[in-house]
Amino acid sequence: MKTLLQFLLVAAFAASSVYAQDLINPDDRRGRIANFDEEDLVWEAFDCNGEATFESVANPNGWGTVGKFTTTACTWEGVALTNRFEYFDFSVRNLFTVDVLSPEAGRTVMFKVEDYTNSAINVEVQATTSVANAWETLEFDFSGAEAGMYDKIAIFPDFGAENAGETWYVNSVRKYRAPLTYEDGILIDFEEHLPYFFNWACATEPVYTDVIDNPVKSELNPSDKVLLYVTSDCTYDGFATDELFELFDFDDRWVFKVKVYAPAESMKVRFKLEDFNNNNNNPISMDQYTTKAEEWEELSWDFSTYDPFPESDFYGKIAIFPDMSSNSYGDEWLIDDIMYINPDETGIEKEITLNDYELTVANYPNPFNPTTTISYKLPSSSDVKLDVYDVSGRLVQSLVNEHQFAGEHSAQFNAADLASGVYIYHLKMMDLVSSGKMLLVK
Repeated sequence: MKTLLQFLLVAAFAASSVYAQDLINPDDRRGRIANFDEEDLVWEAFDCNGEATFESVANPNGWGTVGKFTTTACTWEGVALTNRFEYFDFSVRNLFTVDVLSPEAGRTVMFKVEDYTNSAINVEVQATTSVANAWETLEFDFSGAEAGMYDKIAIFPDFGAENAGETWYVNSVRKYRAPLTYEDGILIDFEEHLPYFFNWACATEPVYTDVIDNPVKSELNPSDKVLLYVTSDCTYDGFATDELFELFDFDDRWVFKVKVYAPAESMKVRFKLEDFNNNNNNPISMDQYTTKAEEWEELSWDFSTYDPFPESDFYGKIAIFPDMSSNSYGDEWLIDDIMYINPDETGIEKEITLNDYELTVANYPNPFNPTTTISYKLPSSSDVKLDVYDVSGRLVQSLVNEHQFAGEHSAQFNAADLASGVYIYHLKMMDLVSSGKMLLVK
């Protein structure tokens, strides 16, 4: 697959040369129209008397670089991006958002799209701030705007007011659509349910992602299109959706599934849920491990086992970290069919159920003095706990607390410091539990 990646990179470079250098394709930017730390984007302030100022500065209430706008006494003032876009298509993605830090709640902000060569051809949409001196995301709905007419944007902070000398901050201009639904259980299949998404890496070598033709179709995954993901040399790289889903209702659904084609077994894959507007606002995540190398398999994350149980109507964004905690650069993954389901309603069984598997455990010798080996067989990969209790229910020793793969395992229990008597071993994996008694005789 290395040659496939090299081919895609060359093809992408050739395609990009077709457009003029100052023409921006918003779809290629995964929904992000502009930030304020990009050297190739030029913003200009405007007002009625030429006194408005705009500059890129450090975020005063967070991280990164943002735009700083200082108002004048004009009622019509703002900042425009001088770069030109490909003409906006509002048939699917008709919403713009701008992150704003306003000096006061209740202020009007206007977002304008116009014809680059004739500013008289334009559409304006207004929104109102709801907080003061804190970042919020304002939404501007351009439903019904005619496609193929507008290729320039402008932002008007404090529109219609005469508040001279006030400071506003703006950031992260995006174009997207109404929250994505999941009535059929499909979040992303990279053919018909593709949202904007972005990837990141903390190290020197970047992540590479692209939607490609499925090079290894199988019975499990016959899809025509999949996501190619190439790892960076970072231990914490991945990709996330950059559009809001309907907020997840965990009373109705609780299992997320993803098909992966991994380069090796035993690779940790993290699935993370976030608040769309603030990814630091109580995110939750679960880990799963690949069991196959260079073969499609479906991984599951059952959030009904998460403690505490996730809050419904809170999370609307997902992030996936292939090969979590590894800094292996250049590993190629294929990703497809990201699902959010209720297994009881879809007919897709949970990965482990009491009706499907038997969890076996026993110890030998029994009776013992002072050591015995507790052996057990796992029907599937899972997080496993093996604890020993006395007859009063007091925890004596925790022998195993880790992720283990399907098959036979064992742990040694040493009771040299314990009194003679009956002890109980307790083995738990997912919703399966098995236990037994053993007798210590000194």
